Amino acid sequence: MSASGPGRASAPLVAIVGGGFSGVMVAANLLRMSRELARPLRVALFERRSEVGKGAAYATQDEAHLLNVPVRGMSAWPDRPEDFLQWLRARRPGTEGGDFVPRVHYAAYLDHTLRREVEAASGVAELVIHHVEVERVDRAPDHAWVVRSPGSADLRADIVVIATGHRAPGDPMQGRWNGPRDRWIADPWRPDALAQVKDTDAVALIGSGLTATDLSLSLCRGPAPRPGRVHLLSRSGQMPRVHAARPVQPADMLPVLNELAFTGRVSRVRSLVRALRTAIRQAGPDADWRAFIDGLRPYTHGIWGALSLDERRRFFRHARSLWEVHRHRTAPEIGARIDALRRSGALVSVRARPLSAQATSDGVSLRLRERMPDGSSRERSIQVQWVVNCSGPSATVGHHEDRVAASLIDAGHARMDPLGLGFETDMLGRPVGRDGRSTGGLWVLGSLRRPALWETTAVPELRGQAETVARECLASLA
Repeated sequence: MSASGPGRASAPLVAIVGGGFSGVMVAANLLRMSRELARPLRVALFERRSEVGKGAAYATQDEAHLLNVPVRGMSAWPDRPEDFLQWLRARRPGTEGGDFVPRVHYAAYLDHTLRREVEAASGVAELVIHHVEVERVDRAPDHAWVVRSPGSADLRADIVVIATGHRAPGDPMQGRWNGPRDRWIADPWRPDALAQVKDTDAVALIGSGLTATDLSLSLCRGPAPRPGRVHLLSRSGQMPRVHAARPVQPADMLPVLNELAFTGRVSRVRSLVRALRTAIRQAGPDADWRAFIDGLRPYTHGIWGALSLDERRRFFRHARSLWEVHRHRTAPEIGARIDALRRSGALVSVRARPLSAQATSDGVSLRLRERMPDGSSRERSIQVQWVVNCSGPSATVGHHEDRVAASLIDAGHARMDPLGLGFETDMLGRPVGRDGRSTGGLWVLGSLRRPALWETTAVPELRGQAETVARECLASLA
């Protein structure tokens, strides 16, 4: 996929590391802006997978896996709010803005979006996709950037954008698994990860969030109850809440936040949670809690920025799981399906943490500490044929697990925040280096910006970041 034009060999080069939603939309915005400004540009997009635009979120081929946001909120462009809806209607007449559609359609939409911009930019800009894994990013003595990949020639770039997306999940059974790992599925999104799982096999899913929801649907796809029970194991026992059947108008949370700010409580997690619950209760029995969660979205960056390091740690310990199950919701039809599976007994949610696993070639005995409704706990074992890691993307960045991040940190071009969430960045998304100054010619977006933004993984936030990063890149090249 490429578009080229006269003089492209001497045009500036922007290298984008990561070809999921964020990387694709930075590339699409660069091509669009380059065309509109009639400024020659070269863009190199690095993605280790065989296709771009899918990432972990949209690679699934299972049509039971729906978008977690209705169609009207999923346009890839901030200034074209109905772009995805119009694209869908051309292929699925009758689609409405409130529909929740299979994620496989969104992957196709992103591919179409990028191809459209490549074709439109022909003669001005060029896109080259490299299907290799980037090992490190270095800075040359002349201040150019060098993108290095094993088995490939180094690429010199004027600007580098890091868009590597979600971190890989951690291993919740590390140090507690005994025996062969044949029955442990570490990556549920690997193609054919569930191919060997039979309907009669009992399965334990470690985690009960969005990943576990998707896997439950894949395992229990038939109309009849699944003979093998699926156990969802998590400390909270909470699953993602469900979107309202009809659009809910966000509540005005500014008066609540102003009062908290006036009394100095806006920077305390406990006060924020209490104020949210009070606002919902005072709104009356007919109030929809979703309106209040959605009403906070315009202010989450400011709230997160006001929290001290200790308060952020407190949020992680006590409020993060509660926030995420209410904030990241599923489609109503998915909620109905999960409820039906629970009623049938095919799906069982257990508030427990695994203590140990004893595995053989035939199955796994999981020892659990289960939290009882009265607050007490007990230990018990369950017998399953498979254990699946559904803990979701890691919230923290492992310095030695992410080689690109490690290369930038080791060279002093970036530094990790104290909680290990990602890079410390300035307002424009440029990493702050070891010397405390923004690193020129380097941008990040998406989950690596969590230290500054926290809410930085959903399409509405990412499309805005992609547009801003592309604009700033071009401005720096002027």
